[in-house]
Amino acid sequence: MSAFKGENDTATWSHQQTFGQQNWPVKLAQWIKQIGAQGTPCHVVYSIDWYQLLQVDRPQVEAAEISQALSWSIQDIIQTDKAQFIDYFDPPCQVAGADKVNVVAMPQEQLTQLAKDILDCELDLQSIGIEELAICELLPVSDEAIITLVQEPGQEICLNIVKQGNLYFSRRLKGFENLASFSESELQMGVVDSLCVQVQRSMDYFDSQLRQAPVKRILIAVDSPVTEALAKQIQQLVLIPVEPLSLSITHAQDLNADAASFISLGAALTRSAAS
Repeated sequence: MSAFKGENDTATWSHQQTFGQQNWPVKLAQWIKQIGAQGTPCHVVYSIDWYQLLQVDRPQVEAAEISQALSWSIQDIIQTDKAQFIDYFDPPCQVAGADKVNVVAMPQEQLTQLAKDILDCELDLQSIGIEELAICELLPVSDEAIITLVQEPGQEICLNIVKQGNLYFSRRLKGFENLASFSESELQMGVVDSLCVQVQRSMDYFDSQLRQAPVKRILIAVDSPVTEALAKQIQQLVLIPVEPLSLSITHAQDLNADAASFISLGAALTRSAAS
């Protein structure tokens, strides 16, 4: 969990804490009291293991009825008998002739329990969101299209294309979960080539199908001890600037943004409700 403190119209990253899954609500409540954060606005972001993100045709119903219509139409896709909380958000642009929505499905029972636990910790729950949107919060709003490659330890790489603070495209890149185990020389033995094929396909889709101006930069925050070398190797293949994702945020002296969870920081920096 990341916490920010507002001082003189400036948000300072003041605290960072990690809790295991076992008995985390109790530990969180103790930590909140310890740092005196009762009543603080809170944004929660689920990890990919706890939700499904789909893009489907928009139901031909009134706007107020879309969520309910989606809850029926995606049952065969999500393949679960557990009750789901369904929400959606519109893509900023569409493939010509398409009318799609981005749908998020989360287990309803777990979502309800999470909200109760957060409120019991005396936090002011503002939103519950997903990783893809939290990553967008890390970037300044710009007309320049940027690809982010963000990976939590041992997880799939989340590829986003972000423009003007909006998520234009997102996909999960499988097969790179063990990236941290590769040395700089081992990365050149096919790993980077495979990664760049996926990146190039995403760039081509953004250009040709979404009819957007080409991506200008790639920012990476992946589970690798040789991130800078990886960035150089990717740049040589995709021929646009590639650099490690770094955050220009004011923070306490004992905190290191490069070693923190970018998803956690994205949640804390949420500008508006994501789900």
